[in-house]
Amino acid sequence: MVLQILVFLVIVIGGGMLAKIYFQKAKVTKEDRETWKKNAIAHNKKLDEALAKKDDKAYADFLHPKSSRFQPKLPFRIDGSGEVLKRVKSQMEQTIGATSVIHSSGEVYREVLLVTYNYMTEGKLGEKFVEGSGKVTRVWVYENGWKLVHEHMSEN
Repeated sequence: MVLQILVFLVIVIGGGMLAKIYFQKAKVTKEDRETWKKNAIAHNKKLDEALAKKDDKAYADFLHPKSSRFQPKLPFRIDGSGEVLKRVKSQMEQTIGATSVIHSSGEVYREVLLVTYNYMTEGKLGEKFVEGSGKVTRVWVYENGWKLVHEHMSEN
């Protein structure tokens, strides 16, 4: 019985130590954090430029094949880069100007960036002029370059 308890304790303590080592290695350095922050800002700027120029091909280059999106007034998640691009093209056709401001950015472990910002947009729906603002969260992964894997938009 004592031997079983000792074996159990060794397994639990050893597992805890391995988990601690794994998560410590997963943390990024301050230099990595700054580099990734610059990358996040640069990628968001390029993505927003593609939206402003209505360049769906440039936008598509940033999408991960398994990208997904939540956007206002849609009760479901949009899955897959093709479906996301269809919605973005529709948005491009309706929008006559857009600006975004990085609110904050940071990274989650090694090869994932999480960027949040506020946006303002103007556009036309039919003949009606509309404007709005909201928040966006973008999740980027590093797979053959930085790719947008998820975008979540909300309106104010």
